[in-house]
Amino acid sequence: MADIWDVKLDDVDETAGDYPVLPAGTYEFQVESVKGSEFLPKPGGKIGHCAQLALVLRVDQPDREYKVFENLYTDPTTIWKITTFAKSIGLWHEGMTLPELMRNATGEIGNAELYVHEYNGKKSNRVKKFIFKKDTVPAAPAPSVEIDSDDLPF
Repeated sequence: MADIWDVKLDDVDETAGDYPVLPAGTYEFQVESVKGSEFLPKPGGKIGHCAQLALVLRVDQPDREYKVFENLYTDPTTIWKITTFAKSIGLWHEGMTLPELMRNATGEIGNAELYVHEYNGKKSNRVKKFIFKKDTVPAAPAPSVEIDSDDLPF
């Protein structure tokens, strides 16, 4: 029996880790996971030291399931994207906290406009923008009707 560590790395197909890519467009997604971590910037980076949310979004299409990986940051220049994510899945409320969003986002459904990102010759989908769910307005109560007790059959 072969040992699990007895693998020749040159035998591994270099494209095996690639994810299939959707054409750019607007798609419904389901939040598969949200993980929080500390973002440590590289020297001279655009985003400062802050909290980071790593999202895994699943997009179901007739031919297969697609995964979209997106990182969101609490840096003052990008925190708006976390708010739009929360609004897109219908969880946003005034005073929402990151731990609350992380606890409740998994399984929620939203919409996003995706684009194809290419880096070092590899293509992946990224979120161009999250699309807000329409504000839900509670249904108006049914008008009350006066019923005369003589109209009741009992």
